[in-house]
Amino acid sequence: MKENKPATSNSRQKWSHMNPNSTFKVSIDRITIIADYLTQKFDRIARDTFLKLPFIVESGDGFKVIDNSTELVNEGDNQLVEQVAYINVPRFQENKIRIDFNPNHSMDSEAGKWLLDFIANLESKHFTRCDIAFDIFNYEDAKNYRVWNFGQSQNLYFDRNLRLETAYFGAPSSKKQIRMYNKLIEQKRRHKNVPFNIENWWRLELQLRGKSIDAYPYEVKNMLANYYYPEWQSVENPSHKAIVYAMCHEPSIYSTVSKSTQKRWRRIFQASEKHNELALALAEVFVENLRSIDYQLHDIFNRFDVEI
Repeated sequence: MKENKPATSNSRQKWSHMNPNSTFKVSIDRITIIADYLTQKFDRIARDTFLKLPFIVESGDGFKVIDNSTELVNEGDNQLVEQVAYINVPRFQENKIRIDFNPNHSMDSEAGKWLLDFIANLESKHFTRCDIAFDIFNYEDAKNYRVWNFGQSQNLYFDRNLRLETAYFGAPSSKKQIRMYNKLIEQKRRHKNVPFNIENWWRLELQLRGKSIDAYPYEVKNMLANYYYPEWQSVENPSHKAIVYAMCHEPSIYSTVSKSTQKRWRRIFQASEKHNELALALAEVFVENLRSIDYQLHDIFNRFDVEI
């Protein structure tokens, strides 16, 4: 399969106050298809066949297909390898299997070729989800951005110096989860070369569920609407400034106060000025490259006879 390269945006020319080296790219990160497959047959074949292959390992309630063509890199107790796909039986769906895979990575590897053959031979396949990835290069403020949806779960992971490395906004089981992580650190951990002109590199991944590609611009815009960081310094009232600062830097404080106090804090927080130029730029990047993304998806669907 021909691998599609991420589309590059020229939006930085329209955002002249940004770092002139800032660049944004958008690509298909992962798609999900559901296919008919007898559950008992899948369990038997998985045990008798899949696990005998060198590039398939058991994981959770399913199986990871990994690219074993490169040397594994150890990071503590974890092995950082390229995951080609994840295959499992969807919860509450008998006689179906779900395949999550990235059509742009490792398709030429032994694992990738096996996966493509496996998908090609499946019956009654249909598309259910598309994950879009934004690569954010040389935009220093990206590390300050969060998704501020009150009532939505968020999990933040920091390094030893309390610098953000990974953030998940929304539960994995939710229809729309957003993930943000420091891609530069990940690449260095994998011992991959990074171009010398990249000072920082963040990746933002959005889960888009549904079959209507035409609705994606609206979905992306809505998901990015609360992607910003409050400019607490601009809040004039000292007590309000302290509240906004605390909610930005120690969000766990919010859960310790009463419901009425939470409501008051939310009003103060949401009334503060927002730094959201990155969200606006990324939404524009997506719209600019929608035709390319649409072409890539339809190319995949046509190649493997997947229903939209």
